[in-house]
Amino acid sequence: MDPLVVKPFNDALNDVMVRFRSFFLEHLNQDHVPFRHRKEFAAPLVTVMGYTYGLRLIEDDEQGAEGEPRIAVEVSANVYDDEFELARFRSRMEEAHQPSMVRRTVDNFMSPEDAPYIKKSGPLSFQSLFLCDLQNDLKLVQKDKKTPSSVTGRLVDSVLVLNYWINPDKFEKLSRNPRLFSSAVHLYCLRTFVLAYHKTVTAD
Repeated sequence: MDPLVVKPFNDALNDVMVRFRSFFLEHLNQDHVPFRHRKEFAAPLVTVMGYTYGLRLIEDDEQGAEGEPRIAVEVSANVYDDEFELARFRSRMEEAHQPSMVRRTVDNFMSPEDAPYIKKSGPLSFQSLFLCDLQNDLKLVQKDKKTPSSVTGRLVDSVLVLNYWINPDKFEKLSRNPRLFSSAVHLYCLRTFVLAYHKTVTAD
């Protein structure tokens, strides 16, 4: 990826993770909500209640119709339960993407910095900035570790990954307005993912 093209997006992802962590610092000691730094992530990861969440940009080898890069925001979380059901999470994501739930999520987590975009276009406008196919863009992957996990003791991590592809029609708009991108990623991509993940790993 062209560093000049992705820098504003990566800076925005950094802002999102700082904001995400700050929300929990209102109730938890900072030692309980640590940043994690990994070389493949430009933005820090955040561990909350034992689960580590991350955001990063990935690029498809194929370009868009107009030659623009095809870039996604990858949202991820560690999975520790051997009986984790991907189908159950997919169902929870479908619920989280329903317009009524998107509105509720945005209303619950928005801040004054988001207000101009929501007032202008409404909370559902964030959804139109991304393309996400829950059949093809959601997966559970295995990643090798150099040292055993402090949680599982294994040398392999299971990581839940969901890609939100930036809508090619909105790419230029977002590249000119990183603040809009930051608001959309935080309130739509990250918060709906965390909501669905929490509902998946906790009892009904």
